[in-house]
Amino acid sequence: MNPDPEILETLLRSAPAPKPPAELVATLRTGIPHSSNAALERVRPSFWHRWWPVLIPGSALMALAAVVVIQDLELRQAAHDSERSAIPVVETNSLSTQRTPTDSGPVDGDGTNSPSAELNRLRLRVLDLEARLADARAAAGDPRQLEAELKSLWEGLPDDVRQAFQAKRRADSIRCVNNLKQLGLAVRIFATDNEGDFPPDLKSILTYNSASIIFLCPEDFGKPVSTVEELRALPPEQVTSYSSYEYLAPGPGKFETDPQRVMLRCPFHGHVALCDGSVQMLQPLAEQFVQPPGTPPAAVTNGLERRDGKLYIKPKAPEGQPSHP
Repeated sequence: MNPDPEILETLLRSAPAPKPPAELVATLRTGIPHSSNAALERVRPSFWHRWWPVLIPGSALMALAAVVVIQDLELRQAAHDSERSAIPVVETNSLSTQRTPTDSGPVDGDGTNSPSAELNRLRLRVLDLEARLADARAAAGDPRQLEAELKSLWEGLPDDVRQAFQAKRRADSIRCVNNLKQLGLAVRIFATDNEGDFPPDLKSILTYNSASIIFLCPEDFGKPVSTVEELRALPPEQVTSYSSYEYLAPGPGKFETDPQRVMLRCPFHGHVALCDGSVQMLQPLAEQFVQPPGTPPAAVTNGLERRDGKLYIKPKAPEGQPSHP
């Protein structure tokens, strides 16, 4: 007879569980072999044994990369040297080209300073100079054209306007003479205080002037009027460039013994201050103020002569005799 599975399972579950012997656990533990620490050290791999498959190829790759970089730098330097030695020296009859810091930049591996690039730069420079020359030639005719236009405008002005302008030019010319007298007086006072030596520049006479306006000719437009204190803070060359008058007898030197030598000169009116302190108006005042605006005075070049690199006033010939050439 086949028993019922459920009854069989119930009987098996209700059966008492057997108890193991008390010494079974101890017997099993003593039977298991134990490994020593020395055996474990022999089995554990070292650092080099673990990573040598990676370190050796990596070191080889790094050494190869270093060799490639060094060779590349040497090739670049050799190419640079060869390009610099291969650039031809270009000379022309009308223009000598000089390399400036803006003409060529730093040399790199792209060949920016190759002979072809240098030739292109020279061609561009020649074209630029030709364009400037054309502009200069075109501008050379502008003063004559402007002078003709001013003359035509001057002739078309009403009489009262021309008379007012002539009066202003006359007053400006007299003011210019007064400025030269004051500057010449300051130079002579400086020479008196320094054993007869003239000042080396115009800044040295600022101590003897109370007004800086005397350094500017009334015809010199566009310059701001600076105070004496502002001029004293400038270098001597800037004071000289600020002044409208040319200082032609810088010291040291006792130039009062040469009275015909020009000390100061006005490039606008042509007036000159001599080393003896006198001021000469080379062009008569009646001829100055009747000229149209923009006309250069004839006395800028006439009435003066240059000897030994110095400017002198021409002595006036007696009446009835020709003047000195």
